[in-house]
Amino acid sequence: MSMLGINILNDIVKTEWIPGKILGKLDQMIKTALHQSDDPDSPRDGMDIALIAIEKNMSKIYYAGANRPLWLVAKDKELQEWKATRIPIGGYKENDPEFITHEIKTRLGDSFYFSSDGYADQNGGEFGKKLMTKKFKEVLQSINDMGMKNQEEYLKKYIKNWQGEHDQRDDILVIGIKI
Repeated sequence: MSMLGINILNDIVKTEWIPGKILGKLDQMIKTALHQSDDPDSPRDGMDIALIAIEKNMSKIYYAGANRPLWLVAKDKELQEWKATRIPIGGYKENDPEFITHEIKTRLGDSFYFSSDGYADQNGGEFGKKLMTKKFKEVLQSINDMGMKNQEEYLKKYIKNWQGEHDQRDDILVIGIKI
């Protein structure tokens, strides 16, 4: 699914830059490529995605998501969240969804994060439970004053320590951008 999505995205972004419109086209093209329909035997595969476009002067970010939010941690460590459209890319749906594009003004020192669900869903800790999104956001807030390379190293060590002896259960991807 990821490889198909990447190939289709590469074609779409040649003519479109607005994240919500890109996701709408991606959804339609995935459904067509996989022959997804209301037939019970039709494949139901879908994917979650967060997508941003950044203005060249970095004064604004445009975000849209399919089940994946965007978080901003400001210099003062306040966290803001932009919710995704609560529907995946692909899979049969009665109507074509509208993926909302959020326009976000940026300030020097802001850090933006988006991720797969793998980090927050990783089992570990004393009781073998999921880390959870709330804890993941607290970790992002706590490391905001570090440089991005140091944040990367911290997040890798943190999840490995959390995981302990538990197997990694899913892909883990975290993307951070500091303005």
